[in-house]
Amino acid sequence: MSSRRTGRHRCVAVTPDDALAKDDLTRREYRALVQQRPGHVPEHRTSPRRRRREHLRRRRRQHLLGRVAPTLATAALVLGTGTVVASQQTGLAAGSAEAALPSAQVVSSGSGGQPARVAVAAPDPRAQGASRSQARPALAVVAAVAADVTAARSELHAGVRAHAAVAATTASTAAATSETLDGARWRESFHPPITDASVTSDYGPRWGRMHQGIDFGAQTGHPLHAVADAVVTTAGYNSGLGYHVRLTLTDGTVVSYGHLSRVLVERGQRVDAGDIVGRVGSSGLSTGAHLHLEVWQDGEPVDPRPWLVERGLL
Repeated sequence: MSSRRTGRHRCVAVTPDDALAKDDLTRREYRALVQQRPGHVPEHRTSPRRRRREHLRRRRRQHLLGRVAPTLATAALVLGTGTVVASQQTGLAAGSAEAALPSAQVVSSGSGGQPARVAVAAPDPRAQGASRSQARPALAVVAAVAADVTAARSELHAGVRAHAAVAATTASTAAATSETLDGARWRESFHPPITDASVTSDYGPRWGRMHQGIDFGAQTGHPLHAVADAVVTTAGYNSGLGYHVRLTLTDGTVVSYGHLSRVLVERGQRVDAGDIVGRVGSSGLSTGAHLHLEVWQDGEPVDPRPWLVERGLL
């Protein structure tokens, strides 16, 4: 029977090799003895979470490198281009300076701490003229480009102003046209109450009392038309207006036809603009055949003439 005991067990071996040969070691003791052996390389044991973090770090470095590398390449290209341009400009400036600066010639070297004497020659007019002749075409090109840019800018501003003016004119024309069309459609929705008739009496005081309507002289039996789409609210007889018809329009305006000889509609009936609602007569308090037309708004009588003129009915 094995004498191995559970739990921690102390090894009595003198060396790790002797201890490894025994069978009665715990895992922790066995691992400690293995690590004590000469030449042992510790094993790197990483958890899944640590490996995940390392993977994410590598991915992040690769991503940053992929974003930074093109930027660095572009910056290097720009710097290289700028360096080339600067070197070219420096070379041109050096050439101009060499052509423009006077030439110097050493005559003798000084002695005893005295500076050497230098003979300065007069500037070469031919060199100066050559440098100036070389600079003139470049200046002319720059001036021409600047003039073209200024002209293009002025043309662009003029085009923008012209476009804005055209847009404003178009908008105002469209608004005016829309308003005119709306007005025309609105007027087309009305119909004259009577045709081929003239006004014989206007709205206002008459014979000591208020005449609340406008009279149209016509022969008995002349047709009378609905001025707009409406509902018949009155169709009958009273002692003043005789046979009369009242129409209530969609906006609440009430139009009354009085002194009719015949009523051709019934109360509650819907009529359209232009429908015949009755015939001219002289019923009620009347001295002759005519149409007495009244217009009521907000429960008060108003002058029918402006109302009819505004709608093109008179």
